[in-house]
Amino acid sequence: MNRFREWVLAAGFVLACGNTAWAWNDLGHITVAQIAYRQLSGDERQTVVAILKQHPHFDTYFRRSAGLDVPEDEWLFLRAATWCDYVRPPPGANRNGIERHPVHRFHRGSWHYINFPFQVGDAAGAPLAKPLPTTDDDQTDIVRQIGLTRAILLQQVAHDPGIAHDVTAAQNQAVRLCWLFHLIGDLHQPLHATALVDARLFPGPQHGDAGGNLVIIRTNTKTHTSNLHAYWDGLLGTVSGWRDANSAEKIAHDIRRCRTQADLLTHGALAPDKLVELQQHPQFVDWAEESFRQAVAVAYDHGHLKFVTKRDMEENRIPPEQIPMLPPLLQEKARATANKRIALAGYRLAMQLEDIVGRQ
Repeated sequence: MNRFREWVLAAGFVLACGNTAWAWNDLGHITVAQIAYRQLSGDERQTVVAILKQHPHFDTYFRRSAGLDVPEDEWLFLRAATWCDYVRPPPGANRNGIERHPVHRFHRGSWHYINFPFQVGDAAGAPLAKPLPTTDDDQTDIVRQIGLTRAILLQQVAHDPGIAHDVTAAQNQAVRLCWLFHLIGDLHQPLHATALVDARLFPGPQHGDAGGNLVIIRTNTKTHTSNLHAYWDGLLGTVSGWRDANSAEKIAHDIRRCRTQADLLTHGALAPDKLVELQQHPQFVDWAEESFRQAVAVAYDHGHLKFVTKRDMEENRIPPEQIPMLPPLLQEKARATANKRIALAGYRLAMQLEDIVGRQ
């Protein structure tokens, strides 16, 4: 096997693992939850905890590792933020089997995103176009689901159309609370609100890049490649073992990381009183538009982003050294944008939780 072929297979494996439209990795999501946790009073936290203790996975995913020295309420906030990625089925899983699986039956793929289309040459600041349709049967999206989740938590909806099989009303409240944690984080990842549309580059039925999953770039000169979506997911860094329930040491390290991130992201220019968006953009669709505008301006560099397509890479059309590298200045802008989006998500999650528990 020649060197180029080895590189393509290795890169293809990495990209396949990343091509699942996740938003922020675990460190990003637990940092959002950590910021929200710090904004709430002790009584408000305990009301959230009381709901989460009804969760059908409370004795598994929410169980603290032996020897982990972290307050219970903080731990439950952080676990709630990542549960929705925990329930994702493996690629290619049988749909009928998923519906009855004790973990994967809670997965709802189309709830994680909305794809407002962007085409190179679109006028800056033009009104949002109609989002691309989802591929799921229920034709829903993240904006609708955040609104529905809020209504369900406030018991304003008699029946939850997304309830999993064999789940009680109290359990479903806990499930929906986890969705609120997670989706508010997701919606603030710019590539969860955007699809670059180009009929020539992306010949699929919608001609979109799947929120950057079909766009391949390099981040350094050592031919380290990533799809654009995965690059943005990891802008805050990575965790060492958040899913490893048997390693208190690794999880404690990850919690220290998210506490440090929360310290850095809640002061100075990112303090809540400095973020005018918190007052000016109260609606969920406003948050989606913020993400869309940031994707256009920073992730796609106003249409000037240089990249290759996932198809071209997989078909060996582009040697690795010819895959474009993100300019350092654009990478700095991306990190600054991600920091602000995480801070906004944390504050907005806290505001939603305060309002919901205040009506319990």
